[in-house]
Amino acid sequence: MTAASQRWREAVRRGAAPEDIIAGARAYAAEQARIGKVGTQFVKTADAWLNQGCWRDYRPEVQAASALRAVVTDGEWRQRVQSWKARRGYWPWSSPPPDQPDTLVPDQVLRDCGVGADEGPTDLTLTDAA
Repeated sequence: MTAASQRWREAVRRGAAPEDIIAGARAYAAEQARIGKVGTQFVKTADAWLNQGCWRDYRPEVQAASALRAVVTDGEWRQRVQSWKARRGYWPWSSPPPDQPDTLVPDQVLRDCGVGADEGPTDLTLTDAA
């Protein structure tokens, strides 16, 4: 058994929900890819990440996300994302912005608005309408 496997079992035995650990790992991986650290010495090993309980740093707030998604329609999300792009990253709402791994913006809206894993507001080119 690997060290990471042992850490996984210890975390679950201490009460961590496997789905929280997996969601945290996915969010961590997305963050590391977004900031360009994948393949470098600065990415934590699975053993260290689990031992330090890092999934807690990336745990999605499922209830809050569900409630917000139920209140905000896809059309409103699209308007918010378009405003975020036009304002070059200004996101005045309480949820994480579209370029964050824990964003609440539905995936389909992100795709429709052209926001991908490596695209953020700084990647935009503004053109003059005149």
